[in-house]
Amino acid sequence: MIMNIIETLKNKKGLCIVLTVFVLSGCSQKDNFAPVRSYGISLGEQVRFYRVQPGDTLFSVGFRSGHSFHQLARWNNLSPPYKLLVGQRLKLFKSVGSTKKLFSKKNKGRKENKSRVVQRKSKVVTGFKGRMSWQWPLEGRLLQSFKKTGLKGIDIAGKSGQEVVAVSDGRVVYSGDGLKGYGNLIIIKHNEHFLSAYANNSRLFVQEGQTIRQGQKIAEVGRNNDNRLGLHFEIRKDGKSVNPAHYLPKK
Repeated sequence: MIMNIIETLKNKKGLCIVLTVFVLSGCSQKDNFAPVRSYGISLGEQVRFYRVQPGDTLFSVGFRSGHSFHQLARWNNLSPPYKLLVGQRLKLFKSVGSTKKLFSKKNKGRKENKSRVVQRKSKVVTGFKGRMSWQWPLEGRLLQSFKKTGLKGIDIAGKSGQEVVAVSDGRVVYSGDGLKGYGNLIIIKHNEHFLSAYANNSRLFVQEGQTIRQGQKIAEVGRNNDNRLGLHFEIRKDGKSVNPAHYLPKK
């Protein structure tokens, strides 16, 4: 087989063919670099009920279904702290005539993580009850924009062992690897409207229920769905994914 290749290369025409194949191959790889990928398995509008699986929380189910935890709590007559049972059936739609509203209460007595807080440039957003200050979760260039990720957050380049920090004050409502496509995921609740999500981490440093301060280290960078070192980051407003560029400070 090797001798046949050598004989082919001796022929100029054969050499041109071989070189052409290599060039075309290289172009093909470049065009297919960093393809658009979907994150996780979303529960579409056609899904009316969901059966609770091990590790699920009301926030993680809402994260997948695109609903706020308020909506799910109201539709299923759940009250704080929103404990779910494996096998429990959750309704993912509003019943006709349902008007009961349930609001989460601030957890008192939660042990606050005392790890180092990283102060970075932040942006204050108003328009809701109170004020929110946002900062970037990772120092790095943008790999994928909101549009490129399929309107599910952004991808930020990182380095091995680089720290991921909380973009604003809040409480951890999910910390684990139970959502397919998101790897080691952290979800932080900031107020009654906003959640932030940090996906595909190599290590997690916070647990569910912890109170978090803006700039506090919560994880370390892992590899995203394109096998590149970086963070997939999302902001959810009332359960819906919104463009983080509208909230994070300009670099």
